[in-house]
Amino acid sequence: MKFLSGIITKDGNVLINPFEDDHFRLLEHFGTYKIYDTSSYIEFEFVPENGKYNLIDDYKFHLIKEGYSYGWLSRSMVTKAKKMAKQIVKKIIANGNKGFLISEVAILTGNDIIFYANHSRIISMNDSAFIRMAKNCVIDGMFDNTAIKYAINCNIFNINNTSTIHTLKDSHVFSIKDNGSISNCLNSCIDEMHGNAKVDYLYQSIIEIGINDNTLIQNCDQSIIKTMYDNSVIEFAESSLIFNRRDKSLVKSYKNCSLINNLFTNN
Repeated sequence: MKFLSGIITKDGNVLINPFEDDHFRLLEHFGTYKIYDTSSYIEFEFVPENGKYNLIDDYKFHLIKEGYSYGWLSRSMVTKAKKMAKQIVKKIIANGNKGFLISEVAILTGNDIIFYANHSRIISMNDSAFIRMAKNCVIDGMFDNTAIKYAINCNIFNINNTSTIHTLKDSHVFSIKDNGSISNCLNSCIDEMHGNAKVDYLYQSIIEIGINDNTLIQNCDQSIIKTMYDNSVIEFAESSLIFNRRDKSLVKSYKNCSLINNLFTNN
C-alpha cells in the first residue's frame, strides 16, 4: 500500500482517507462496506512514478485488480476517482505553506516552514523544508536537506540523504541512512542505522535491530544497542548494554557497560 491509496465501490463511491494507506483499514474507517466481499470494490493507488511526492504531474493512477471481472466498473467511476485523488494531493501539497498543521496531511517542499504540527501526517519532506516542532505526528520520509528541530512522540519511517533532527524524544524512527543525523535522541527507539548515519547523543534509548556500515554514535548513555555490524563506531558508551559486536565494529571508550556475546565485559 502506498500514498495515496483508495477504493472504488460497486455502488459508485470513492473512499479516500489521506491518513490511511491500508485498504482494509480504509474500509473499516468508512464502516459501511464488507471487507471480505472483495468483488464489490476495487483498490487503487495514485502515486508518483519517481518518488517525488511534491510533483503532481508525476502521479500515476493504478487499479489493483485481484482476478475478478469487475464488470460493474465503468470509465466514469475511474475518472471520478482520478479527479478526486488529484484534488486531494494538490491540497496536501498546498498545506506545506500553512505554517501550522493540526490533524492535517501535508507534503513539504522547497523552503516550506511548519512552525508547529500536531496529530498530523507528513507524507514527504523534500528540498530544504523545515519543521520547528512536531508532536504526535507520523512522518513517512525526510529527504534532501530537510530538518526538524523538535520531534516528540512521533513515528518517523525514513531519515535519508542529509536530513537531520535536532531533538528526538519519546519517538520511533524506523530507519536512518545516508548522511542522516540526530543530534539528541532521548527515550526513543531507532530500528536501524545505515550508511554514514550519525547520532550525537543517545540517552535512555534503544537501537532495536542494529547499526551498520559506517554509522556513528558519539555518546551512548544508559542505552541499549542490539547489534553492531561492519565499521560502525560508538565513540563513548556509559551505563549501556551492547549485545553483539560483529565484523570491524568498534566501541572506542566505555564505562560501566555490559557487552553480551562480545569481546569485552565491564560491569
